Amino acid sequence: MALALCMCLSSPCSASASQHAHDRHWLPHHCRKPLSRLSTNERARLRDVMQTKQRCMREARLVALRLRTKLGKGAPGSDLAQDAAQASPLSLEQLQAAVQEGRLGATSRRMQRGRPAGRPRATHDAVAAAEAAEKAAVAGLTERQVLPPQLPQGLLSACLMGHLNPQLYPDTPQVSFMLQYYRRPWMIPTLVEALRSCTDVATELVVNVDSDDPQSRVWAELASNTSGWVVPIFSANVHEIRAYNRMAGVARGTIVVALQDDSTPPPGCGWLLNLTRLFDTHPSLGAVGMKIYRFNQHGENKNTGEGRTMFFKDPLTGIPFNFVQLVDFGPLAFRRSAYRGVGGLDEGMSEAGMCGIYSDFEICVRLWAAGWQVGYMPLEVTHDVDKPGGTHVDSATEWRCWRLQLGLAVETHTDRWQGMRPQTTMYEQAQEVRRLDLTVLARNNDGPGEWVCPFIAQLGGCDLGSNGTAGAASEF
Repeated sequence: MALALCMCLSSPCSASASQHAHDRHWLPHHCRKPLSRLSTNERARLRDVMQTKQRCMREARLVALRLRTKLGKGAPGSDLAQDAAQASPLSLEQLQAAVQEGRLGATSRRMQRGRPAGRPRATHDAVAAAEAAEKAAVAGLTERQVLPPQLPQGLLSACLMGHLNPQLYPDTPQVSFMLQYYRRPWMIPTLVEALRSCTDVATELVVNVDSDDPQSRVWAELASNTSGWVVPIFSANVHEIRAYNRMAGVARGTIVVALQDDSTPPPGCGWLLNLTRLFDTHPSLGAVGMKIYRFNQHGENKNTGEGRTMFFKDPLTGIPFNFVQLVDFGPLAFRRSAYRGVGGLDEGMSEAGMCGIYSDFEICVRLWAAGWQVGYMPLEVTHDVDKPGGTHVDSATEWRCWRLQLGLAVETHTDRWQGMRPQTTMYEQAQEVRRLDLTVLARNNDGPGEWVCPFIAQLGGCDLGSNGTAGAASEF
């Protein structure tokens, strides 16, 4: 397991060119000549390989020291990675009973403190694999005469390590769940158990605790009892737009998944593995919705099949997938670099404590405008049927969200993007969505009945040679 970890982390796919774009200007003088032929991408990839090797060697030394001084959990000579795999999993049965009986705090303190899954220690085999990857990378660049022959390894390390890749730090999660929580204590065990059940993907749970009820303190206790897997942020009813921006600033995963406390994803790793494969396969993919979608904002396309019908699938992974213009919260996953790169959700679209309606649509359009892509992958979640959503608790609250706040958000969105008329940004995005679906993806013929083109005639239907006859009609 550790071997696979280090081999995976040595892959160049974990670094971006823009992350290291300034390196050449800041190289020390003695480094500039030997590294002058290295491109920014080649420098970043070689740095990641060397950083991975150094990490594996450091962790192997730590294991050896712990065994030597008998500080490790296993007997001398045992493999700590095996100890970790055999550690007791987190038990939530007592927490479930405590929720029902209203005694969350005392039970949370008694929860087992098993070692978090997905955090293996390096072994000697992993170190050997990391060293081999480094030698192969250097040899390949030397053969291409990008690096001078017999360049000392020590000089390479000293010249390249002025900028590290944070994604290669130990225990860095690949996926960060971002949960907006407000007064649903009965949902805590269900959500934690489902999200923590996947051990094949390194994850963390960042929670914005937006309520001041006494039972919210259980999140602080869960932070300790899950060895830091739960990362709580305590707020004062700032609501979802500001909450997700705060959580994205704390999250460490390359993928962040926005969740709401009234719906629970399925347990296990199936959907998470599909999600990470889609992001890995499509480097320009900035967001993947998993609730409902819209191919475009045109008034005559009201989401065939309520925005869940899968007309296409990714031919490289076989996963049902549509490129779409707009998706809803939640779950809604973002590539963290894309989310932060476009400025996150627009906090000017709502007041603190008000619902974030339409902010999901707006950031999708902004992602497309910034050069990213948005897609949809279906996911069946379990909804909380015991209590309605917070925007429907009473008529006054419902009016503030679905009338007042909706009006403000729609006006902001319309002023910025000018609606779905020809020659506008949104119209061009709709045409790009149509082109990608018809050229990059394959038709999904697994559904009942004959495959039907999902694009309206005004946009050109499924004829790539046509731009359609779209008029000035707009959904806004």
